[in-house]
Amino acid sequence: MTEMESEGRLAELQEHGVDFSERRIFLLGEIDDDSAKPFLHALHVLNLSPGMIHVTMNSPGGAESAGWAIYDA
Repeated sequence: MTEMESEGRLAELQEHGVDFSERRIFLLGEIDDDSAKPFLHALHVLNLSPGMIHVTMNSPGGAESAGWAIYDA
């Protein structure tokens, strides 16, 4: 992945509710594959450096497989 692609991916994650400076991830709305994917990617990126990761979820539910993917991460 080039530096430009990496910067684009980080900007995309910020649009999905990731605050890298505060190590926070927000997941709002229904959980499905489309919302779980950026959440899991952000979780893995933040996990590369030590420190607490704060997660805020407000969801009425959603796809079971996506929920289990988040739970297992």
